[in-house]
This record gives sequence, structure tokens and C-alpha cells, in this order.
Amino acid sequence: MIFTILKVVIGIGCIIALIHFDFIDFSLLANALSAPGVVLFAFACLLITVFIGALRWQILMRALHAEIGYLQSLNFTFIGQFFNVFLPGAYGGDFVRGGLAYRLHKDKLGAIMMSSLVDRLTGLVGLLVISLAVLALIPSQFQFWIGVIVVTGLALAFFGLVAAVKFQGIFISLIRLMPGPVERILMRIFKTVVGALEKYWNRKMDLVAAVALSVFQYVLVLESLHLLGGAMDITGLSWIGYIVSGVAGLFANAIPISPGGLGIGEAAFGQIAHLLEDQATNTAYSSVFLLMRTLTLLTAVFGVIPFLLYRDAVNAVTREKDKLQQGGA
Repeated sequence: MIFTILKVVIGIGCIIALIHFDFIDFSLLANALSAPGVVLFAFACLLITVFIGALRWQILMRALHAEIGYLQSLNFTFIGQFFNVFLPGAYGGDFVRGGLAYRLHKDKLGAIMMSSLVDRLTGLVGLLVISLAVLALIPSQFQFWIGVIVVTGLALAFFGLVAAVKFQGIFISLIRLMPGPVERILMRIFKTVVGALEKYWNRKMDLVAAVALSVFQYVLVLESLHLLGGAMDITGLSWIGYIVSGVAGLFANAIPISPGGLGIGEAAFGQIAHLLEDQATNTAYSSVFLLMRTLTLLTAVFGVIPFLLYRDAVNAVTREKDKLQQGGA
């Protein structure tokens, strides 16, 4: 709990600092109200990403032989978002979503956990793919090191998957060197992970589809940033600048030192935007990312509807987590 409070303090502190140093300008946010149609379209782009995320999770669950209908996946995904936004630190959205899926497949706990993990990883890979695609658009002084980071990330993801599947004997030998109780726990986890990876390895097109959906999600997010910048009447940044700054902001947003990267994503987006603007200005570019974040949070409001529909199941899941926490206390 203390870490959650600390993260919230860091996030709020970052936003206050950005306002103090004129990286966030509320007059720009007010400008966006003069173009409600554009803002609504940007919101629609962000809302569609939830539907895409539900499809991606369904594909990843199906690859592990844990069948789930698309409507169920969509409802569980919205409920997970609702918990992430409105009950941060109490019950993780992934835990609630997975718990609801577990009630459908009591014998698929490992598969459900792995599908959530791989869901996160394919999202990261999708962002890396976009980063690689826009590498040529980045100023030359940054191209080399950013290229090294992106290529290294993709290579580690691929070869980590290959190593875990193809060299199981080495990992098993290392685990067997552990003390008895630790060995049994690690062996069970390892076999669950490798079993899931083998299934994904044999269904590579499902992974390709999941990454492709992630890329599409981020394209919609980047387009929403571009639309919101236009609604704010910000003219100093080209569409290429929005793409590059947006990718930087989304990467920074994944840094887990504040809730959802609050303040971190805004700072990164604003700094990179200033480097890429056509002529040097004092435009508070971080305002664009902040508005995009606000609209993203609003999409979670739709989670109220499936939450009410599945209220009994959600309550059962949260009670189970409470029991686990009390048992470990």
C-alpha cells in the first residue's frame, strides 16, 4: 500500500512540476473544447483500442486452449480497466480480469496467467515495432542509440522465447540445484511457463496477430495525439513530430514509478516535441499527452456496465484475493 501511495505522490508531483515550468498550459486544454468533434473522434480512436485489446487477449487465450467468447473477453477487459482507474492499488485490473476468466476455466490457471503476461509483452513488442518503423524519422543524433535499444529489445524477446523452449534441460538442471521446497515451486512455475511458450511456439501466427493488433492499437493512440494537437491549435509540430514524440511518451509511460506513468509520459512527449518542432517555441506540448491520458481514463467509465452485469463474480474474485492476502499476512 505504501508503494502505491508513493507512486501517486510521484505522479502528482510530476504534473505539478510540469505546470510550474509551463509544460502544461490549461488554456490549450480549453482550446480543445472549441473543436468538440475532433476531440470526440480522438476519444473514439482510444475507445476502439479497448475492443482491439479484448480481441488480442481472446486470441492469446485460445492459443493456450482456454476458450473465451469475444463478448466475455471485452467485458472482462473493460472491468479490468475500470479497476485499474477507479480502484488503483486495491485490486489489479489484470488480476480481476484473470480471476473472472478462471471462473470459466478452473483447470487453466497457468494458461490464464501466461495469457495476461504475453498480452503485456505483445503490447510492448508492438510499440518496439513502431519504434523501428519510425527510426528513420528520428533526428540523426538519436538514431544510433535508439536503434540499438529497439533492436536489442526485439532480439531479447525473440531469443528469450527460443532459449526457454529449445534449451529446457539447462534451466531444469539449474533449478534442481535449489533447495527442495524452492525447487518444487520453481519447477512448477517453469513447466507452466514453458508449456505455454511451446503452445505459442506451435501457433506462431497467433503471436503475429497479437503483435499486429498491438501495432494497430498504438497507431490509433498516435493518431489521437495528432488530432488533439490540432484541436488545441498547435501548429509547430509536424505529423512526423507527433509520431516520434508519441512513441517516446508511450515508452516513458510504461516506466512504473507513477500510476500509469502519470507525469512521466507527459514530460517525455513534451521534451521530444520541443526537439522536433519546426521553429523553437514555448508551446506546452505536454498538454496534448495529458488530454490524451484523460480521454483514455474516460474509456474506463464504460467498464461500469459489465461491472454491474458481473458484479457477483467480481465480488467473488476480490474476496478470494482478500483471503490470499490475509493468509499471507
